[in-house]
Amino acid sequence: MDISMNTRCDRIILFRYGGAARVENSDMFLRQKKSKDTCKTTQNSSRCIPSGLQTLFRLEASFADLILCSRLTFFTNKINYYVSNPLTRQWIALPPAAFEGFAQYVSIGFLCVEDTAHHNKFMVVRLCTGHFNTACKPCSQFKAQVFSSENWLWRTLVVSSPLTLKHYRGRTLLVAYRGMLHWLNRDCIVVYDPLNTPERFSRVIGLPNQIFPLPIYRNNCFGVSQGCLRVAEFSDEWTIDPILDVWELEDYDSGRWILVHKVHLRNLIHNGVLESLESELRCFNVLSLHPENEDVIYLQLFNGVVLLNMKSRIIERFYPINERVMCCWRDAFHLVDQPWPTPVSLLRH
Repeated sequence: MDISMNTRCDRIILFRYGGAARVENSDMFLRQKKSKDTCKTTQNSSRCIPSGLQTLFRLEASFADLILCSRLTFFTNKINYYVSNPLTRQWIALPPAAFEGFAQYVSIGFLCVEDTAHHNKFMVVRLCTGHFNTACKPCSQFKAQVFSSENWLWRTLVVSSPLTLKHYRGRTLLVAYRGMLHWLNRDCIVVYDPLNTPERFSRVIGLPNQIFPLPIYRNNCFGVSQGCLRVAEFSDEWTIDPILDVWELEDYDSGRWILVHKVHLRNLIHNGVLESLESELRCFNVLSLHPENEDVIYLQLFNGVVLLNMKSRIIERFYPINERVMCCWRDAFHLVDQPWPTPVSLLRH
């Protein structure tokens, strides 16, 4: 992706697909400028990562205008992480972390905070959330690897939970919100504050009864939209009338949820953006919430992404993507083009 420093854009969305450690051209970008006519997609991701790693990297997380990517070093049992600002093409390497095999589920969190001296510091969390060949068992302790830019070291910790988790999920992104990380499970959200209480989860927030247990597959998403945590999921997705429900954590302290959108996909208006809505009904998958517009959500199809206005029920845009990669999609990451880009060189104190 060619990012010109003389061209300002509001937001860039990065899509990751492929689960292997060695993934070539594994990320795509949806670039949104202030003028709607200039939105476009591209699959050239080489400008966002360190030179020479273009065929070996994996996107892991984003925060503001920074991305976290990784590269597995084979035969060394080490995994290398890099923090990059793709808009300024700057990056910095972290010390390698121990890698315990592909069978272990690891959820990644990336958190940036400002200290009392107004210095940016960041943390990377690798939360071990189970094993591929082991059934989910009730658990109240989890292993974590925590990196802090303050001391530039990884620490291995055992993190305890105030409640025994019965339906935890592996390899889900840890969402940064209010200076803490949030882990979506099938029946709850687990809150983790690696900065202040690294050896225990801070609290457990129950999900609405209407969506318990949350399906483990990729027909739901979790994120922040206009300053609130939201969970989006499809109900009746295998029927002729699938429904998109979006729940918002209206009161963070009390754990009160509210249903903010309920969209019947059969009633969507596409104005010719899609060839046939009927043929696409069972192909929709929730990809990402819009961080700033509470009425907008991104949905995945086999051959692209649609931008849906849930309030008007109108599919406003369709972004075609290479059809051969769609079945392997995993996550979407948002980047903000800030007036003052985060200087990566100052992240290490």
